Amino acid sequence: MKFYVALSPAEKDRAFAAALQHVLTEICAGRLQFPDTQGNERVQERIDDAIEQVSVEEAPWFAVELVYAAAKSEVDVLARDVARTTFYLDPGERAIYLGEQSATVEQPHASTVHAGRVRAT
Repeated sequence: MKFYVALSPAEKDRAFAAALQHVLTEICAGRLQFPDTQGNERVQERIDDAIEQVSVEEAPWFAVELVYAAAKSEVDVLARDVARTTFYLDPGERAIYLGEQSATVEQPHASTVHAGRVRAT
């Protein structure tokens, strides 16, 4: 198992890309929202507007791109934080994820982010 600091530059890039995809997926699914406090410059409102535009245009495959364009800097900060706080498994290592309903044993790829529900702070 590795921590983010032990990853090579190429692995860090892959970790960030995987974390970014995870964060954007969570936002588009409505499982991650930015609070309206802490002077966040209406981040959630911009995201909601982007998702509404996707709904109006009936182009759900475009949601990730629109959401990312609407809140790129905030999403990047959150994705970088997810990447930095995730454990990375070496080939052959196993992890047990304790979920709300049951534990599962998986052997994910190093670029897979299993952060569960993420909260923006």
